[in-house]
Amino acid sequence: MIIETLKGKNFKCYAEFDLDFTKSDVWSIIGKTKSNLNRSNGTGKSTIFSAIEYVFFDHHNCKTTDEIVRFGQIIATVETIFRTENGRFKIERSRNCKISKSDLKLWKFEGETLVSLTQKTNSETEKELQKILGFNYSAFRNAVYFSQEDLKSISNTRSSQERKQIFKEIHKLEVWTALEKLQKEENANLLKRIIT
Repeated sequence: MIIETLKGKNFKCYAEFDLDFTKSDVWSIIGKTKSNLNRSNGTGKSTIFSAIEYVFFDHHNCKTTDEIVRFGQIIATVETIFRTENGRFKIERSRNCKISKSDLKLWKFEGETLVSLTQKTNSETEKELQKILGFNYSAFRNAVYFSQEDLKSISNTRSSQERKQIFKEIHKLEVWTALEKLQKEENANLLKRIIT
């Protein structure tokens, strides 16, 4: 999945944002306040990642979904255009806190024309989106996102073995390690049978 654009309105601390990721292959999100260019806490850096999690997976770190709507506003909207091996798509996800209702819309680009893939219900559209993405929130989170706590523990380790173990835990690789061990044992048993 390659994200081309990300737009939001009244999402958490942002009145509006509009990001175009097509102009570079690598991006860095750096927050600065107008009053102090050296201060970056509370400037909305993590909110950009929250918007990505929300638009693709309906995931947020608020106590209630209504809290994603910017204070004093009624509707929050996040939309993205992205590409997969199956084509180019657009998602729009919104939340109306006045009536506590969410909405999800999904389209596929056919040339420059948008063809609706939105189903009758949000949950049916959610399933369609998951088919397009080919992975769920947990896989996404473990593949592309490190929390500050994860990074602190990596930087505080002294040995490469400890760092390797932390990466295994972050990416939930213990399952693959167990399977690898079983496969090695099976290969050894098979080799013994072939030799004897």
